[in-house]
Amino acid sequence: MLKEAGIPYERTDEGQYRLEMAGLKKVWLAMDFCQKRCEVLALSAGFTLEGPADLDLANAWNKDHRFSRAYVDEEGNIWLESELDLSGGVSLGVVRAFLELFRDHSLPDFMAHIGFEP
Repeated sequence: MLKEAGIPYERTDEGQYRLEMAGLKKVWLAMDFCQKRCEVLALSAGFTLEGPADLDLANAWNKDHRFSRAYVDEEGNIWLESELDLSGGVSLGVVRAFLELFRDHSLPDFMAHIGFEP
């Protein structure tokens, strides 16, 4: 489906992929398996800024955006994540919309929010 959506990718491990989206070379797609079935798709991208990321930056994002969340890791990098629950079943159209929302809206808007240019 990634190929069909025109998203360049590389498999890095079982259920782990490195994608290229919104001008970024490292966006991570993880597939969380339970009893041999993919239960959750998770997209994430981390950003290293000039100095340690401010928690207020992440909190402001989380306050105003519903379909993704931001956090600051132990090294001071700021991350954007989004998850799609597949446990009740899902169509390919929903997965495609999830990928497109992250690529076309969440990532570009977040990069503008934190002042990051790829």
